Amino acid sequence: MEETCNISFMRRSLSARFTRGTATRINYNKINAWNYTDSSKLKMDTELAARIGIIGLLFKKVVHRHVFSINYRDNFGDKQSLIVNFNDSQYVNPMLAALRRNNAEEEIN
Repeated sequence: MEETCNISFMRRSLSARFTRGTATRINYNKINAWNYTDSSKLKMDTELAARIGIIGLLFKKVVHRHVFSINYRDNFGDKQSLIVNFNDSQYVNPMLAALRRNNAEEEIN
């Protein structure tokens, strides 16, 4: 299930607050592994086609997707997974910095 969330970085943990009202707090020392991938794909520019007509369908735009997958253990010791994706690259560096500062050895390349 994909859902919008707000991620906050603290000294010892990160917190993901979801629009449904729940929150997940992940202590950095409970992270088993994490990974970052960046994918790009060409997509038809339908907005341009709507503005200039059918000829706009000939143009394509690049859509980027930045995905972080984090495997961790919750407070009960159960394995959990959080997958976060961004369309905007401005959020990538803060997320990478927080994870690498606290869990550089758990990064999976």
